[in-house]
Parts: sequence; structure tokens; C-alpha cells
Amino acid sequence: MHDGTIASLEEVLDHYTAGGRAHENPNKDRRIRKIELTSQNRAGLLAFLRSLTDEELLRDRRFSNPW
Repeated sequence: MHDGTIASLEEVLDHYTAGGRAHENPNKDRRIRKIELTSQNRAGLLAFLRSLTDEELLRDRRFSNPW
């Protein structure tokens, strides 16, 4: 997740299939709610999301931390 509280794509999907955080949050967008995924849909979604990562770009020193 954007704030580092969820470490893996699998955990992100768990988060959203559960409907977001368990506690009430007044800032939670009302459109975030529990979603249903079959195991086949979940596997397909994970495969698609993983295909978006360019491993070569991640290792390219030209884009490393400039500090």
C-alpha cells in the first residue's frame, strides 16, 4: 500500500476483499466495500499486477537514489 502498512499484493487483495480496514474511518471513501473474487479471478488479477513491474527498470542504476 502507499503507506507501507501492507507488504505484498496478496495482502492488498485480502485488504480489499475484506472491505478495507476493520475499524470505522470517517475518511474512508464510501465506494470502498467488500469485493468478491473467485480463486481464478484472484490468480488472474495477481498475474496481471505482477506483469506491470519492470524488473530491469528497478535495477537500473540510472534511476537509483541520487543522494
